[in-house]
Amino acid sequence: LINNLNYSVATGLGESTNTYNAGANPFLKCQGGMQGSTSAAPSYNIHHDISLTTYCEHGTPAIFQHPNPVEGITEDYAAQFVDDNQQQKSILGLLKHNEEEFQQCQNETEVHALLVRVTNEDANRWCKYSFCAGGLINASKCFWQLIQPKQCSNTGKITYANEIECPGEVTLKHPDDADIVDVIPRFAPDVANRTLGARLAPDGNVQEEVKSRYANAKQWSLSLRRAQLSNTDRWVAFNSCVRPAVLYPLVGQQCTVEDLTKTQGVMDQIACHALGLNKHFPR
Repeated sequence: LINNLNYSVATGLGESTNTYNAGANPFLKCQGGMQGSTSAAPSYNIHHDISLTTYCEHGTPAIFQHPNPVEGITEDYAAQFVDDNQQQKSILGLLKHNEEEFQQCQNETEVHALLVRVTNEDANRWCKYSFCAGGLINASKCFWQLIQPKQCSNTGKITYANEIECPGEVTLKHPDDADIVDVIPRFAPDVANRTLGARLAPDGNVQEEVKSRYANAKQWSLSLRRAQLSNTDRWVAFNSCVRPAVLYPLVGQQCTVEDLTKTQGVMDQIACHALGLNKHFPR
């Protein structure tokens, strides 16, 4: 089906008389034109509903035990938004789905090695499923993190194992050419990566997102000052563009008032200018 799909290009001048074939690129066989295509969404859903179901049958999930026994446990194989896929693994998942190999581990180092091996297997499994459905994983956008918390018995402070304490490497093999191997970068638990518009760090720190929101607010403030807009238009721009853009990533963050003080100051200035008010008036 993928090989036989023909596409044309439609612009304001009309539809092209020539078409191109989904499998026309000899270097990426079976890779069709998806991005921006009107058939992309339904085609992707049809393929990847099957891919996700298959992955859940053969992959290893992360199992989370709720503090409240009534809630029981949950198994999460992957979190996916359209074509963005986040796979998850945990020790409890290994214990349930790889019990025989897990029982053979003599120490914590071997358990971590098993976890990394299963992570490699499942990452390449998903890569193959995506390729069969007409997609290709962009390795340059991939990363992985190993989160091993440790709590100090004296202070109660939580730290996370580093790469030296928990070594490992994740690689992706090209589904159509095993000689092409991409090494996926590994980031520490305190590194916040941008995923779906928000910068999230596994250890919960919000510094990167706060810096990004502050810079974003400053840029909007500068743009609105330079723009030849009426106060009414500034207010519309503030409510429809500026505030949603700054607020959206913060909803999922655990920020304190102190964290957001500088950004709030910039936002207050923008709002006051839009309303024709003195930014120094008491409020």
